[in-house]
Amino acid sequence: MPNDASSERLGAAQKRAHTLNGLITALENSNTVISTLQNAESNKEASERLQSGLSLSAEQAEAILGMSLRRLTGQERGKLEHERDDLDAEISQLRTLLDSDDKIAEQLQLEAEELKRECGDGRRTKLLSQEEREETERNPSAALYGFKIPDRLSFVTLTQCGYAKRVDPGSFGLRGRGAKGVIASKYSEKLDRFAAHVACTDQDSVMAFTEAGFCSVIPSRRIPEASRDAVGESFANSLLSSKSDRV
Repeated sequence: MPNDASSERLGAAQKRAHTLNGLITALENSNTVISTLQNAESNKEASERLQSGLSLSAEQAEAILGMSLRRLTGQERGKLEHERDDLDAEISQLRTLLDSDDKIAEQLQLEAEELKRECGDGRRTKLLSQEEREETERNPSAALYGFKIPDRLSFVTLTQCGYAKRVDPGSFGLRGRGAKGVIASKYSEKLDRFAAHVACTDQDSVMAFTEAGFCSVIPSRRIPEASRDAVGESFANSLLSSKSDRV
């Protein structure tokens, strides 16, 4: 939630501002700080003297003890004061935010828009309507490949060696009486034979059974479309249980 993140930022800013106020106090009283450090016998004694002499907290005193001598220059003091002023402005802004529900809602909207710009991409899942759920039950491949796939008629061919292709029925054309047939494949039947020819739509799935008793379901959309005389693509690895198995 934005208020949790803002509360955390406010706490960190206040802590840093408190430390800066201690360092600036030390720079304003540099002679006192140097004298205290020179006369103290230990870090603990120096810390206690700084706290009592300059009205500092233990955290501020520890920050002063860890400060290098170069921080005593006027330029470094200007940097510290500039940082403190920025923190004071941020603290004021965060307090205003945390005191207003409207400001929190506005901040949430801004962060959501920024997150959308940085990480937004296309949705990888789909919310189905009742009609689409019913269609999924009837035809699982419709959900897998999308409901916008045209219900186009195709002619699927499977060979015994596991080659498959999907052909547009229109590529065969109408043949008159006595006309010569067309070539349906260029491969030799000595090496492979047709196992099945089936007419289906692009949203259907084809079930292939092998001699070894295995059954595979291939969405027809997965089968590459090819010309009527092409060999097709091998699905042997997913269809056949061994080299000797046949569809």
